[in-house]
Amino acid sequence: MELKSAEAEQSDMAAESGSPPSYESSQKDAPPSYESISDQIRKAKEESTGTKDFAQSTMKIICGSATVLLVCVTMLGLVLGIPVAMIVLGSWHLDDCPAESLIPIYLIVSGVATLINLLFTMGGCQRRLKKVKSQQDPKCDEEDDGGKKKKIIGCFSSLLNSFLFAWFIAGNVWIYQIYEPNYTDPTAADYCDKTLYLFAFWVTTVSYIFMGLALCVCCASCIACCFCCGKKSDQVSDTERGGQ
Repeated sequence: MELKSAEAEQSDMAAESGSPPSYESSQKDAPPSYESISDQIRKAKEESTGTKDFAQSTMKIICGSATVLLVCVTMLGLVLGIPVAMIVLGSWHLDDCPAESLIPIYLIVSGVATLINLLFTMGGCQRRLKKVKSQQDPKCDEEDDGGKKKKIIGCFSSLLNSFLFAWFIAGNVWIYQIYEPNYTDPTAADYCDKTLYLFAFWVTTVSYIFMGLALCVCCASCIACCFCCGKKSDQVSDTERGGQ
């Protein structure tokens, strides 16, 4: 008690004299330290009671990170920018492609349908985050959507995805069958505006490139999992042999 009173008097004297506080007193008022995302995830793994609990804790940590939020906002801007550009270019050059008049319509419809699909996807993610938050925080009494509403939204989203897939295949036919159109003579039957056609061509081609990259990543992940499982089983076999 005497030590604490001495420290209090010392800090009061330092405050009155205008001198900086001592190291001990500054440590008491120091702000809490912030752990990195990996440290928080490692701590959540140690404290979690199961896989589901760990997944919910990880999602909460990732969604609360400012860096991840900035990356998500940037990616969202890029994802939203492409459909908007499709709508703008398709509307601007609606009558500028006699070689295939459906290309501008293809861009407009694809852009609108993609934006609607993104809105439904973001709404679904928001509902999942609310559900995780309600499970993590007992004080949070968020009411979950009714089952009927979820079924209607899921059915509409499935129909929209099926339409987008069929529309994408049709766009492939319309775009690639006139490659390469006339860019110079607007009165020619095979004319198509260069900006319009090249934009539609490269949006479609880049989609195939991303599909190929995603397939390669999936294959590499499967091979890595098989390799790790095989290596783990060999270690278990060696341990059992050594025990015998």
